[in-house]
Amino acid sequence: MARDKIFRVRLTQQEWDKLENAAQRKGISSAELIRDYIKRLPSPEREDSSS
Repeated sequence: MARDKIFRVRLTQQEWDKLENAAQRKGISSAELIRDYIKRLPSPEREDSSS
């Protein structure tokens, strides 16, 4: 699946440090760490079109 969306967010230095530290501990980039967290989110429920 192509990655064609960009998400920008402002972080405090403390938030940035926590993100970078967590990514380094896992041996992945901060972007990959965020993508991994997003993958764990529940899928949105589809509207029931049978009504």
